[in-house]
Amino acid sequence: SDAVQLNTKRAMALIAKMSTTIDDFRGFFRPDKQKENFNLKSLMQEVFSLFQSSLEHENITLELDIPPYCEIYGYKNEFSQVMINLINNSKDAFREKDIDHAKILISAMQNDQTVTVMVADNAGGIPLAVIDRIFEPYYTTKEEGKGTGIGLYMSKMIVEDNMHGSMSVTNTPNGAMFKISFTKKEDA
Repeated sequence: SDAVQLNTKRAMALIAKMSTTIDDFRGFFRPDKQKENFNLKSLMQEVFSLFQSSLEHENITLELDIPPYCEIYGYKNEFSQVMINLINNSKDAFREKDIDHAKILISAMQNDQTVTVMVADNAGGIPLAVIDRIFEPYYTTKEEGKGTGIGLYMSKMIVEDNMHGSMSVTNTPNGAMFKISFTKKEDA
């Protein structure tokens, strides 16, 4: 049936992505990787297609509000890992808190100097007592056995050390918002 074919296709895409993820992780500390300019919108559409069925299954809306010409200079696969990690964290928070009308909004803005990517959810935010610690290695807010505490640490390392951007988090009235900014590369 069509549904089986579609799910098989999605599963194969997911397996291919997981395999790439493992390779990316293996290559994480290799200095010979090439930075490139990549289109943020098309990258996020790829990431979205990976999550589509699981988000639908959990009644989570993922909205992308990204200008079509928004480009980032850096490591495309590593950056997609950062976005995957942030979406997964929101999914876990929704599941833990049982939020109705769960929504993740990924938006971007750019000007002459910078590109800023924001990932916001309405899962209630991060407790103020721990918000300053969430980027520390092995620190996790998830219940025992659920989180490794390296997701946000690795994400911040990718953004700040490998791609020379900045990554921060704040609470909004509805949830948490992660903000990632990059300075545009000067055209040589």
